[in-house]
Amino acid sequence: MINDALVLRFTRAVALVTMAFYTAGHAAVGFPLFLIGAVGRVLTLHPPLWRRTPLDLPFVAFGVALVLATVASAYRSIAVPSMLLTLISTAVLFGSFAWLVGRDPGARALLLRVWALGAPPAAVIGVIAGGMVHDRAFFPRMPMGTNAFGTTLFLGSVMALGFAYRAERRARPLWFACALVSLVGLLATQSRSALGGWVAGAVYLTWRELRAHPRQLAVALASGIAVLALAATAAPSVAARVGHVSTDLVVDRVQIWRIAVGIVESHPLLGTGPGTFQTMFNQRKPAGFERKWSAHNLWLHYAVETGLVGLFSILWIVYVAGREWARSGHLPLAGQDPFRPTITAASIGLLVDSCGDNTLLSVSTVSGAWLLLALLVVAPAWPVRPDHRVLVAPQEEAVLVAGTRLREGSP
Repeated sequence: MINDALVLRFTRAVALVTMAFYTAGHAAVGFPLFLIGAVGRVLTLHPPLWRRTPLDLPFVAFGVALVLATVASAYRSIAVPSMLLTLISTAVLFGSFAWLVGRDPGARALLLRVWALGAPPAAVIGVIAGGMVHDRAFFPRMPMGTNAFGTTLFLGSVMALGFAYRAERRARPLWFACALVSLVGLLATQSRSALGGWVAGAVYLTWRELRAHPRQLAVALASGIAVLALAATAAPSVAARVGHVSTDLVVDRVQIWRIAVGIVESHPLLGTGPGTFQTMFNQRKPAGFERKWSAHNLWLHYAVETGLVGLFSILWIVYVAGREWARSGHLPLAGQDPFRPTITAASIGLLVDSCGDNTLLSVSTVSGAWLLLALLVVAPAWPVRPDHRVLVAPQEEAVLVAGTRLREGSP
């Protein structure tokens, strides 16, 4: 017999550790711990942690697409390990996050706070590490390198900015400082896709907070532009890299995408197999062209490795998550949810970032995406305030529970 309270405490602790190390790129430390918990449950004749959501069917389609792509691949020695890691990490990470968010009303607040607070220390270490070798900011021994660091920093900065807009006056300077320090680290990575994601998320948050006050909105946007301009002046290399974006797009990205599209045309339905992009790209790239391990576009990368069937399953997951999040906005008291704008902003930014990079292909970086996905489709037991106190009166709880059951398809 497994003690439910012990399972909850263990899952909460591992989730907090995972998100605390997320910005530093070492969230994978939580994966084996979650996996040990899942194996322990199976050995004691309990199912692994999971919560029924509208994503169940799209996830099944995604799994089937991965298996079929692996079976059809000519590079099974590469595809099989990649497929197994993707399936297991998805089930364990998303399943644990979704179960925790739906079971513990205070989990969202704790996880998002730890996520935001973990970003500034990682940013400082990354800037120092990059300065020591006169290069872009990076976190030591971080999987997937500088661009992945940019992704984790932009998400941490957006989280902190969301808390800053909602915090009381005493706490607001702290959260703005966290957002600014994380932004400085992001700029030092010179990751343009991540910066685009940050801009999208920050603009949404600012508009969401100040849309009723046009003058304040204009001042806030102007201040943001001024901060970026000041950063460009202080770090000419950042401005130069951003200024070359159109040239690099034509010389580098478009060439990669053309080769990737050619691979998709040769293997349209099931692709070349999970984890095989680098092998296929290096076979087709022109002589002298740089070797690439990814398509620098998440959707095109999945189209290469899993075909149109896999791409459709990924887009189905994104569509259902967005649909459920939009529907939840109409539930009672959804407008009083203090975390909704932040979750929306981070999700928008991540979609923008994924159009120019593939930083979500690591277990460390995809952990944040699985948490966001869980937050989008799993309604908490009831809305909570930033101080974890319940927002609703007892007599209103029945209405919220009914709304939650309606979303989950329960009677």
